[in-house]
Amino acid sequence: MDVVAGAIGHSARTAEACQRLRKNFGNLAVHAEALRIASGTFIYGSRIIGKAPPCLLRDGSSLSVAVGHLVDKTELSRQLDVSSGSSISYLLGEAWLRWGARIGGRVVGDWALAVWNPALQRLALVRSAASSYPLFFTEGEEGPEFASLAQALARSKSVRPSPDWAAIANFMNHMVLPDNHTAFAGVRRVPAGHAVLREDGQWSDEAIWTPRLLADPEPRDWTSEYRQALENSVSDLLPPSGKIASQLSGGRDSSAVTAVASIMAPGRVTAITFAPRPGSVPLAAERLIFDESQQARSTARALGIPHVQVDGGSVDDQLSWLRKLQSLAFLPLISASGAGLRMSVSAAAANLDAEVMLAGAFGNLGLSSGGIQYLSDFRAEGGLAAWLRMANRVAALHGWKTVLHQSAPVRLRQRLREFREKKSLSIPSMWTGPLAAGLSERKSRASSARTAREELFLVIKETEVADFCPDAFHFVRLLDPTTDRRIVELCLRVPARLLVDETLGRPLYEAAFADVLPSVLLRERRRGRQAADWWTAFDPDLVRSVLEESSGHPLVKEAINVAAAEPLLQSWPQSFDEAFRREAEFQELLGSLSIALFLVENF
Repeated sequence: MDVVAGAIGHSARTAEACQRLRKNFGNLAVHAEALRIASGTFIYGSRIIGKAPPCLLRDGSSLSVAVGHLVDKTELSRQLDVSSGSSISYLLGEAWLRWGARIGGRVVGDWALAVWNPALQRLALVRSAASSYPLFFTEGEEGPEFASLAQALARSKSVRPSPDWAAIANFMNHMVLPDNHTAFAGVRRVPAGHAVLREDGQWSDEAIWTPRLLADPEPRDWTSEYRQALENSVSDLLPPSGKIASQLSGGRDSSAVTAVASIMAPGRVTAITFAPRPGSVPLAAERLIFDESQQARSTARALGIPHVQVDGGSVDDQLSWLRKLQSLAFLPLISASGAGLRMSVSAAAANLDAEVMLAGAFGNLGLSSGGIQYLSDFRAEGGLAAWLRMANRVAALHGWKTVLHQSAPVRLRQRLREFREKKSLSIPSMWTGPLAAGLSERKSRASSARTAREELFLVIKETEVADFCPDAFHFVRLLDPTTDRRIVELCLRVPARLLVDETLGRPLYEAAFADVLPSVLLRERRRGRQAADWWTAFDPDLVRSVLEESSGHPLVKEAINVAAAEPLLQSWPQSFDEAFRREAEFQELLGSLSIALFLVENF
């Protein structure tokens, strides 16, 4: 695995800065051994497979290093008046010097960047919108340090490795991080779509991507533009040759990505679907699909591509994978049962000799966004008469209470949601000491939204898609075309009438992919549920053994009441119905198991 890290000193000359970088390269090698990375290579900048040495920019005083991919390097080179054969570090570094924070709206791609100007003592750490390349920073003893792995900074001599209990507690309970903290005290992350700047010894944060959040009323061919946006994104990510895996569930996003990839790379794409263990769950309920493999098989058959189905592996695999992922993540896994899903799918991709695996996990924040939450925007954009026609049809399916709630202003809906969460805020029974004390009421930026579009954009800003290093997934690169900001920007401007209809469908999506996807999938209104067989993925005796072993760690002993798990372990579900009914209780237990393993693996 290649893990990337860097450190910048306070040298006044470029040559001295380079010398400091080389010196720290040796120091950082120690972290590789501490992290048990057999062939780890530390380089300056962010995560990459390969090497990205720092380069000197044209101003003669700034060093730049970057990683990722850029769309249309030729056009970017022309705008910057540099060679089209320039490295990504040079192109992005020059783009930052030319445009500063405007870089987010000028450069298309998935990338992370660091630019250091020793003369001005200025450091810029920048990530593109929805970047899959993580970047972390801290204030070291000799100046600022940055790395693609939070552990690399937490285990350096300049930062005492200790947990950030508030970050762990609030992420595991609310899925929201306070002020872009990580689970490591003193180590912060650069949010996607932001630039973190350090000048005169002070850190600041600046957004580099702020799309327009108003529907475009002008007539345009939305269907063609929408389809073309995904085709462009998939095309930019496809390797020129070799096999391609595509993670296919029964949902809209992965189906659209797989369909487009199969058209653009004929004969090279294999769909991989995670399914529950045979006989463990029913196929579906009234509003949920517990086993999406049937829909996925139908989609793969319609596309004429091979289809591979996997499950979560053995109980031993599940815990082994959970440990491995915890050793590379900057936060505990919020869903312990999700480890089997992630790892078994990537293992299948590796068995196919695929170097990349496509996914559509980000799509519900862009490509397939819409549905009933857009009723308030529908009323504002279409008028009262159009809303009444829509409301009558939706109410026939879901009742007027649902219609009126979703049609209310977003700010009012947020206030009601906050009120309910304040009333229901409770500390998980296994949490104690600093972990329990760190939990507070949910504070989401999205609570300031005034429209459904604003709410979606603020949720996007809170979402982190870069959480693991490449080797966590059997050296298969996970690529998500739905993170492309061009798709998100387009979807944030689509009129509400194309995002929701009287059946709660997605009219634009259905029109754009009607020629390649089965009609039964396009008409599906139920939600899919991944890893619904979680109760079969863990053996209670083995969970008890792991918890007892972990309780010997001083931090686990301080934060987790292992004895409180015993009643649940003794009443482990024996059927799906029981597991579904009592799931919340056991998710607290599995969440505490995830925290315990994270503490053992990292501190």
